[in-house]
Amino acid sequence: QRGAPDDLQDMLAEYGLSSRLDEQSDKLPYGLQKMLGLVIAYATKPRILLMDEPAAGLERAERTHVDRFVAKVRATGASAKASAARGRTTKSRLPRSFRAWRKTSRATRL
Repeated sequence: QRGAPDDLQDMLAEYGLSSRLDEQSDKLPYGLQKMLGLVIAYATKPRILLMDEPAAGLERAERTHVDRFVAKVRATGASAKASAARGRTTKSRLPRSFRAWRKTSRATRL
């Protein structure tokens, strides 16, 4: 756990993952697989975390976990943005420099 965020163990426990660390990730229930992916991304200590439909296919209770996760990431000072194909979207504000990059790089993105 060298270099891991201080609250990583708390996050694993909060999302029901700490007791399942010895299991293969593909054997976990779908909601736990999604949360594990988010927690792994968080463990890299990102300054900007972009998530593509992190709540897709999750039950209502599991979607609240995603909302709480995004709030925790933002509380660390990082920016977090989640997209949604339709319906409810987790809202955030990206840094001004990132918004400027998006405008100038549209032609180069795939």
